[in-house]
Amino acid sequence: LRRLLVSAPKKTEAIKKKIADILLLKADDNIRNQRYNEAFEDASRFWRENPERADEAQKRIRKVNAVREKYNKSSYELYQYMINPKNRADPDYNKEVVRRLQELDDLDRNNPDSKKTIIYLKETSLALVNQDTLRRVMSEARTLIDKGSYVPAARKYLEASGLFKPEFENAGYDELTMSAVAKEAGKADSSPASYDAMQ
Repeated sequence: LRRLLVSAPKKTEAIKKKIADILLLKADDNIRNQRYNEAFEDASRFWRENPERADEAQKRIRKVNAVREKYNKSSYELYQYMINPKNRADPDYNKEVVRRLQELDDLDRNNPDSKKTIIYLKETSLALVNQDTLRRVMSEARTLIDKGSYVPAARKYLEASGLFKPEFENAGYDELTMSAVAKEAGKADSSPASYDAMQ
């Protein structure tokens, strides 16, 4: 009986250690598969249940935090790159943005919040490029008007009309509004041609 009483706590400790080791292996597997939120939760639970092995939990948590810090730093640097007009004037601007977005996705591809960040950066880049194009087109059209070239100027203005079309189409307007806008846009598109025919 005495031997049974002595061996029982040892067996309990062995079972506890085995469960803890499984939790650590699960955290490591989640880190390898870029499931960082789950890995953080596993490591935190391990720490709570096994405070005497806190260093092992901290090692996993540091890995997760290092990835998150790198992701945040890279996304901030990309944003700063995009909002600089000099960078957008570079012929390789789009290629560079795509490259950096891919790097971000490779860092943390299974996190919904990271996906939202990438979508936001893509939309921001497109909007900034469209604004640059709009300014250029408006300036060129103004120059044509000053020269009395009204039809070419009208065509220039129409070049800009399609820049924000995708954004408008994805904004969730009802069918009636979409149909009305499409009708008016069609009239505008045909105006320069009609004017040419009258001359």
